[in-house]
Amino acid sequence: ATSEHMSNVSWESLILGGLQSVKKLGQYPVISETFSNAAVKSKQAIWLKAVNEELKSCSDYLLHISGKRVLNQLLSRLLEVNDNAMELPHGVILREFGDGAMAQLDRYSSIIWPDESRRFEQQTEGRFVGVGIVINESKSGEIMVVNPIEGSPAYYGGIQPEDTILAVNGNSASGWSLNDAVDRITGPRGTAVTLTVRRASEDKPIDIMLTRDSIKLHSVQGWWKESLDEEGQPNWDWFIDKDNRIGYIRLTGFSEETFSDTLKAIQQMQEHGRPNGLIVDLRYNPGGLLPTARRIANLFVNSGTIVSGETASGEELFRMRAQPNRAYLSDWPVVILINQSSASASEIVAGCVQAHNAGIIVGKRSWGKGSVQTVHQITHDANVKLTTQYYRLPSADGGVTPGRLVHKMPGSTDWGVVPDVEVEMTVEQGTESRQLRLEADMIAKESKDERPDINRLITDGLDPQLETALLLLRANALSIVISEHRHARNTISEMIAEQQRANRTNQ
Repeated sequence: ATSEHMSNVSWESLILGGLQSVKKLGQYPVISETFSNAAVKSKQAIWLKAVNEELKSCSDYLLHISGKRVLNQLLSRLLEVNDNAMELPHGVILREFGDGAMAQLDRYSSIIWPDESRRFEQQTEGRFVGVGIVINESKSGEIMVVNPIEGSPAYYGGIQPEDTILAVNGNSASGWSLNDAVDRITGPRGTAVTLTVRRASEDKPIDIMLTRDSIKLHSVQGWWKESLDEEGQPNWDWFIDKDNRIGYIRLTGFSEETFSDTLKAIQQMQEHGRPNGLIVDLRYNPGGLLPTARRIANLFVNSGTIVSGETASGEELFRMRAQPNRAYLSDWPVVILINQSSASASEIVAGCVQAHNAGIIVGKRSWGKGSVQTVHQITHDANVKLTTQYYRLPSADGGVTPGRLVHKMPGSTDWGVVPDVEVEMTVEQGTESRQLRLEADMIAKESKDERPDINRLITDGLDPQLETALLLLRANALSIVISEHRHARNTISEMIAEQQRANRTNQ
């Protein structure tokens, strides 16, 4: 962090941040429920005295000793004091210190601890090994199933939405966090796990044994989920408007498989004839991998810069350019939807398309997460994620002036991607439209309930942003039809005139 982070942070700042964090250990009432010595006032006093001494002497040590050595010696002393006082597990102290130190940086830099590594890999790879359920915490603190992922062991094993997980392999889930539940439910592929669930329709808890498998997270989705294939994978209708041949693709993230899945979607769309327009929905998309964002943006832009990266001082570190042979959709009319939850890679795609005038951006100003995080392995199962550079969008004038920085700086009034057509949505519209989408996309294995009509998003006024995008492309499709009609009419007129001249010549 001291050598690569954007802010040129000092050893002193990081160490003091870590010390201030561990100083609070023993002062949290909840910690004594697990570690009894943490509630003993005399042991708390020993701990606080030791931490305060380190806080006072840290600056002096750093004048004469390297930061790394000061850190190692300081931690050794703290762990020894702890063993003679509160007797907390060393992992508790090290994690609290590490998180406190990283808090001195920006909100996107952090240590990815061993228990978080699996979920971090899931987000970037688009796959994970488990049983395939989305879980949440109920108001009463219980682990609740939101839905089983289609085609997963949980889906075929009979797990249903709103099942409450009471135990995993016989171990009670009472008091578990969501992370606790994920850690116990996931595991090596091919191994079995038994979930004990409570279901409203059943008098007694149910034991369901499932075999863990590789689960694919679908980051590319269409307009209407028509059915599931034999492997439980969705078959999508990619057209929001079949009459005008207007396609719709929703990207929920930018994983390693997003680009190839997008190409498959485009291929399936073209089997019904070339679309007259395409809506790319990037709303609520938090981003993902930079190389994937580059490939997606390149689909619409055939030349010039896609995105560049620079240091805090403005020194350029990289520049990604479009490759003409990859701009498969550069002549398609495109509208991209964004909102305040579109971030990072979503902003790169939308901002690049906007700068090159390759499509129309509709919605609300994006989040403003325009920083690059690099991941460094620090042990075999832990990493540190550091902000090392900022994104800069391409300039609309071809490079005469610098492009816009995406990142929202403190006090800044200019950040993110500002839509070409700004469309407001109320909180109620946002909630209702997302709930309708969730229910319409859920093909429940056991349920006989009819799914809601996804077209209500545009017929009932639930999604004015989507309505606007569709209106723009319908207008464009109409202009194409009129143009083609005029061209055909002129061609026929020319053919008739040519025939008439030929007839006069023959006479």
